[in-house]
Amino acid sequence: MPGKQPKFVHNANTVYNTDMKSVQSVERAFTILHTISQNPEGIGAAEIAKEVDLPRPTVIRLLQTMQNVQAVERLPDETTYRIGESIRAISATQSTTQQLINIARPHLLQLAQQTKESVYLSVPEGNFAHYIDQINSQFHIQPSNWVGRNVPLHLVSDGKIYLSTWDKSALSMYTNGPLETTPAYKKLTPHMLQERLDAIHELGYAYSRNEFEEGLVAISAPISNKHGKIVAAVTIDGPAYRFPTEQTENFANLVIQTGEAISNKL
Repeated sequence: MPGKQPKFVHNANTVYNTDMKSVQSVERAFTILHTISQNPEGIGAAEIAKEVDLPRPTVIRLLQTMQNVQAVERLPDETTYRIGESIRAISATQSTTQQLINIARPHLLQLAQQTKESVYLSVPEGNFAHYIDQINSQFHIQPSNWVGRNVPLHLVSDGKIYLSTWDKSALSMYTNGPLETTPAYKKLTPHMLQERLDAIHELGYAYSRNEFEEGLVAISAPISNKHGKIVAAVTIDGPAYRFPTEQTENFANLVIQTGEAISNKL
């Protein structure tokens, strides 16, 4: 008689084994992998057990299984673990942009929940800010989809973040060319732009009001890699009536914290 087959329960998103043991093991393994990924220099089993709130024997058993499939590797000291070759190989198949999106998205979602405003992730692309992810606001009227669009750097707050890192020669070449304007931002001189870039250096974030669009406020903060180079920016925006002056500092701090949290994971 053939062995008893496991029963499964289906819903729209998930398939569960009815005894849930396999699902629980997978969840625990991913929790352990996440903890190890936060410690690139290596972390011991006892510390992992404490971090994930599991018995040490359970953690060791799962580590041994993951080591067998090269999901983790044990360092020469025989006591600490780090991410293994198979996980690194999977990560390497992702584009840099997709990796950034994956790292940033939980933080973008948190920022959207905190502010209830639209949140954007962009990267510099030549003379443009290129948008790669977006979380819509919780309000009824939704913004346009900006993912995949390019906007001249000087027209948007995150673009000014990137411009603030340019040397004088490159910035001079940029401002000597024709500076595109918007109906709300009809007059922009190199001097006005430099004033805004100086403010970014002083404040640590970029703020714009009635520049890209009449009645629109945006706040952006930088995202830096481990070498301190600004590689992306996070932005919130919304109508000016939801951004009273006294709220600016609070929102700016949340955006800065989000940029720093993402930076710490790059």
